[in-house]
Formats: sequence, C-alpha cells, structure tokens
Amino acid sequence: MRTRNAGATRPRWTRTALAIAGAIAVAAVGAGVSQAAGGSTAGVAEVGSYVITDTALSHWLTVANDAKQPTSGVAAAPLPVPPDYTACVAAGAKAPSGAKKTPAELKKACATTYSSLVNVVMNFLVEAIWVQGEASARNVTATPAQIDTAFASERTSSVPRLVTTAELNHFLAASGETIADLKWRTLITVLADGLSAKVEKAASNVTAAQIAAYYNAHVSQFASETVAAATPQIKSTIAKQQEAAASTTFERQFTTTWRSRTACRSAYMVSSCDRQLTQSTGPLGGGTYTTHIVPPPTQAQTLIFKPTG
Repeated sequence: MRTRNAGATRPRWTRTALAIAGAIAVAAVGAGVSQAAGGSTAGVAEVGSYVITDTALSHWLTVANDAKQPTSGVAAAPLPVPPDYTACVAAGAKAPSGAKKTPAELKKACATTYSSLVNVVMNFLVEAIWVQGEASARNVTATPAQIDTAFASERTSSVPRLVTTAELNHFLAASGETIADLKWRTLITVLADGLSAKVEKAASNVTAAQIAAYYNAHVSQFASETVAAATPQIKSTIAKQQEAAASTTFERQFTTTWRSRTACRSAYMVSSCDRQLTQSTGPLGGGTYTTHIVPPPTQAQTLIFKPTG
C-alpha cells in the first residue's frame, strides 16, 4: 500500500523510513521488537535498548517479497531462503528466463534477490525505530484516533485503491500484510510528520529586524510597496528558508545520532547500522527513548492469495 505523492512535501529526513516502507508495499500489534540488555545477539539488530528480532525480519521479508502481487495479480516467486535457496532455485528453473541457466547461476540470482530484500527491510525496520525513538525524545505522540484518521485517509489515496472492504481484503490477501502491519506503518508516518512539524515550527519565528533587513536588501523587488505591505511576503520567504535550513540540520543530526545507536548482526549489516552486533557490544545509547517502542507486527496473513492470471 502506498499513497499518491506520499511525502512529497516532507523534508527528506522524514521520508527515509517512509520511502522504504513504500518500497515494501504502510492499536494493538504483535511482538516483533523486544527490550534486551546491550550486547545480546538474540535478534538481527539493536537500536538503543531494543532488539529487532529474527521473527520481525522474516515477516517483513515475506511482505517485501510479495509486494508486487496486489497490482500485478501474479503470484510472487518463493522467498529466497539461505543458504540453499531451494524453493527459489526450483521456481527459477521453471521460469522461461531460467531455462538455460545452471543451478549455480540460479542460486546466485536468488542470493542477490535475498540480499536486496534484506537491505530494504533492515533499513526500513531500523529507521522506523529511529523515528519512534526521536519522537519519544521530543514528546511527539500519535493517538489511536490520529492513527485511525490517517489510515482512513491513506486508504482513499492509496495505490492500489483500498476504499471498500473488498478492496482492502484483496490487498491483504495479495500482499501478505495485515491491518496491524498497515497501521504500524501509519503510526511511523504520523510520528514522522509530527517531528517535521515540530522542527519547522521551532524555526518559523521571524523578527521585525529580519523583515526590515530583507526589505532593505531586496528593495528593488518590491516596487512602490512599503515595508508594511511587503511584510507578509517577506515573513513567509524567511520562514521557509529557516524551516528548510532547520530540517536539513535536523536530518543530519537525526541520522548521525541514531545510526550511532544501531548495531546489526554481521549477516544483516546495512547502511543504517553503525557497527556489528556481538556479545561484547556495549550500551548503544538512547535507551531512555527506546523503552516504549511500538514493535513491528510479525503475525503472518492467513488469507490465501489467488493469482488472477
């Protein structure tokens, strides 16, 4: 599920995890991230004091693998499962494009697909936790009512269309996602938008001195307008400049800070990971802000997808 023009007006930092969420296909949810002491290797990654579990990764890898089913109507190839990729290799051998490929070539192609899926999903899960941690640090919240309202809005603007119950149920069956999955992604969207709004609001104040200085420096642009007449336009221009600068600064700080709090197992090292997760990995910082994370759902979709072609 993705929405038309999703994030088009958001600063780039708030679109990072959301763009990844869109690449994958967006209350009560099942356990997928568990709190653990620093240095544990029980999961695939740690962000602050939280562990992203193998179960969460497996669920979202399946979602990512099946992402094109809702729009194509064609069943996705089996999820590549290392180390042998047995089902993926067998499916590849039956496909027209794989008829002349050797088993070794098919296995290599499956390994490449798996690596791509891991890259997308790991970054998505890690950065979704970053957004929640930053929201906690800045007292940005999302109420159930806000999430429900945003989810309803997303359904009306989504591609594919999800307005009716039948359309939603078809999407769930085809994508492998659940309502909990979609609403968890909506939660991340609402928090990211709230963070963006808070950062921009803090930078939007424009003083009379700034307005006067801008007017004097650009007086030729205002023809016969007085400072008073030009003030609304000047104020809007300066505010937008300040908001953009604040967003850029925050994006840099946000990524640097939260990446430094992220460690991943060697098989799952992606760009969002600062270092490898081992038994000796010490406290990663930010634990205060990762103690009330809403975990990504891990419950598989029980509906069976029926290809249309």
